[in-house]
Amino acid sequence: MGSEDFKNPISNTEKLQLLKSLGEEANQIIQVTSPLGKIQFQIVGRENENLLSIPRNSINSDMFQGEQKLQWVFDKSRFEATGNIQLNNKGQFNITLDKVFRIQRRLNFRTQLPIKWKREINIEQINDNIVTVEGTILDLSLTGCYFITNYSKALSIDDEVYANLYIDDFKEVRIKAIVVRTGMVSGAKSFALKFIDIENFGKETLNNITIKAARIMRDYTRD
Repeated sequence: MGSEDFKNPISNTEKLQLLKSLGEEANQIIQVTSPLGKIQFQIVGRENENLLSIPRNSINSDMFQGEQKLQWVFDKSRFEATGNIQLNNKGQFNITLDKVFRIQRRLNFRTQLPIKWKREINIEQINDNIVTVEGTILDLSLTGCYFITNYSKALSIDDEVYANLYIDDFKEVRIKAIVVRTGMVSGAKSFALKFIDIENFGKETLNNITIKAARIMRDYTRD
């Protein structure tokens, strides 16, 4: 059992409250990540909706200007954002934050899906080939799934697939994955997929699916 990080966008109202708090918090630190490396900036104030900061050590100011990735911890929560950094005429940096995400770490586990649920996987592409492959998902985690299909052609290890997952009444989840295992289950071909990309906020949907499914399956086995 591992864990996964989830990025949950915060509202504009919460973002403004956060900016106000950061601007008033002495010595608050933001870490800036750029292709040239990482540097920690110290927040020294706030101007309108911008944060005012100075680098904690001497750097070439041109290195960290423009759009950058920012991470920080505030009030025991982790945050991440993209932000635009510009040097002002006072030798300070103006940081304008774009969409801000709260980072939450959650357990990753594999669970069977209830038989009564809709558990469909529709594969639209295998490597460079457009296909129509329908299957039934047997179990699921945040990082992969295991399914069976009557598809006449075999998938191979390391095949790259693009697929949509339709599970119970949850939102459709679109994934890109690779085949990591093949086999047979009751005469049907079976395949294990490892997700390598999940569109939009599909990981959050998968998390909700696994939690609900695990609770149902746990109650079922107790009965």
